[in-house]
Amino acid sequence: MDDLLTRKQALISWLSIDSGALHVLAAMLVLFAAAALWRRTIFSWPAWSTVLAVELLNEAATGYGDGVLESWELAGSIEQVALGMTLPTLLLVMRRAAPRLFLRDLSRPRALSPHMDAPAAAPEILDAEFEDLQPRLDMLR
Repeated sequence: MDDLLTRKQALISWLSIDSGALHVLAAMLVLFAAAALWRRTIFSWPAWSTVLAVELLNEAATGYGDGVLESWELAGSIEQVALGMTLPTLLLVMRRAAPRLFLRDLSRPRALSPHMDAPAAAPEILDAEFEDLQPRLDMLR
């Protein structure tokens, strides 16, 4: 367990962030990974539950690292879990309370991306066997 704490402290030092920010970033990464694993959106209960389980397992591993859970460790663990679950919970609640915030505006036509090719023109029928179908195809255009 000391190895886990050492790695965590090294990552915090390397990223120049505090432990709470690391929990928030890690929770979002776990949320996206869980959504992909469950083949659901990031707004789903299975993805949210996976983040909660990972947060609780992480805190159990770091809190019980020495075999004794002190009261200050418990308070810190609760704070870390709350920080980690803030954004996934906020996304879940916002998606359920205000779903229109997460939809694109369908009333406006979308411009073609410069990376997309323009729609191809309908191919001309060159086969003599199907020449009698050409007038019908022209009517459909």
